[in-house]
Amino acid sequence: MAFISDSIKNAAIRVCHVSKSYPIYDSGLARAKHQLHNIVPRPPGRVRNLVDRCLGHQGDQFHALRDVSFEVDKGESVGIVGRNGSGKSTLLQIIAGTKSPTSGSALISGRVAALLELGSGFKGEFTGRENVFINALILGLTYGQIRERLPQIVDFAEIGDFFDRPVKTYSSGMMVRLAFAVQIAVEPDILIIDEALSVGDVFFAQKCAARLRLLREKGTTLLFVSHSMQIVRSLCDKVVFLRSGKLEYFGGTAHGTALYFSAPVQQDVGVAPTSLSISQIVPDSSLTDQRFDSSIWQGIGEKASKLKLSCVAINKSQGIGDLTGPIGSHISFYLLVRSSCAEIAPVHVSFSVKDSFDKLVVARGTHGEGGDPYFLQPGEEKVYRIDARLDLEPGNYTFRFGLGNINEAGVWQSYDKTDELGPLCVTWSNLDGEPPFHGAFGLPVQIEIDDASVVQ
Repeated sequence: MAFISDSIKNAAIRVCHVSKSYPIYDSGLARAKHQLHNIVPRPPGRVRNLVDRCLGHQGDQFHALRDVSFEVDKGESVGIVGRNGSGKSTLLQIIAGTKSPTSGSALISGRVAALLELGSGFKGEFTGRENVFINALILGLTYGQIRERLPQIVDFAEIGDFFDRPVKTYSSGMMVRLAFAVQIAVEPDILIIDEALSVGDVFFAQKCAARLRLLREKGTTLLFVSHSMQIVRSLCDKVVFLRSGKLEYFGGTAHGTALYFSAPVQQDVGVAPTSLSISQIVPDSSLTDQRFDSSIWQGIGEKASKLKLSCVAINKSQGIGDLTGPIGSHISFYLLVRSSCAEIAPVHVSFSVKDSFDKLVVARGTHGEGGDPYFLQPGEEKVYRIDARLDLEPGNYTFRFGLGNINEAGVWQSYDKTDELGPLCVTWSNLDGEPPFHGAFGLPVQIEIDDASVVQ
């Protein structure tokens, strides 16, 4: 990899005819002979030809990349997509400089921070704090700058006391949190990420999304690999689509993600609700009701509001376990609502869903359906059932429920709401055929032949 500035002009990254090949060995002996061939001094003349024939690699080559070329302008965000084995990670490693191409070149301009293989660059025996200093120094910060940004790194990573424990004791999620916190604290000109966000939970992914958007606004060039088209569409200006090591497409996000879905696939993940109905059910025995045996959230502590969400439960009898199910499946939630008001209170229930990049996907409620509020009597409690069909693209989501009403000024007045809950993960495998839709969600559409005569 070469570092240049003037010759690239407005380009942050220029990939020029990059290819990467690996020898395929028939046996361990063939591998050993080839390795010996690389270290033995090369004699001149006919003896050299004899050594090459005896020790040189005579087998096939695996071509991870084949003549890949594209250019990323400064400040652009580009996603590299493709099925497993298409060469995505190899390409990122060549651009980041951790791997050399067999032929071609990758030219970059500016300070680069790369989050590639999990834990790469971390020393297992060192603490998180020590690894932060080591990595930040390598990335070009001074001791003074690191000390100044250390609170920001600690706050973002959210790993608590583990910050001063050896990294070898970390979980994969904690490793990613710390590594990502260091990379963004450097405020690089170019940030390269290889599917690292898929290791963390959806709540951390949403936090990263907000920071990535901030970096984009500051002019950082983003380049990352992802199998989540929801993330790619949310963040990317362009898409690099690789198939079997070849560049099949470089251009707009919409067409690039469509090509991804049309390619042969093994398995993909995720979606969330777009259509839902809300109905009221009167419970027989409050929290002792069997519907709340599988509660996923309970209100904690006393709140100022006299109308409270006390408990949320999921109906697992619909074939969805642990908030996971395929596209088109249904899920039901039960909400226990309690009133401690001294008078009758009008109540609407709302339901909202965010994707893994903290973008609001859908917000629905009884007030938006043209329905009247339900009036709770003083001291009364009711159970609301929310039914949703999972008709969004693959991805992980969070969701939230709320209570409120439209005040006299026509503005939503919130009484109470849950935390962000989840993750809600809806799966799809193309082994079962084409997905029912391509894109962010499934929009009900009817197509038919119009019997009217054609105007000539």
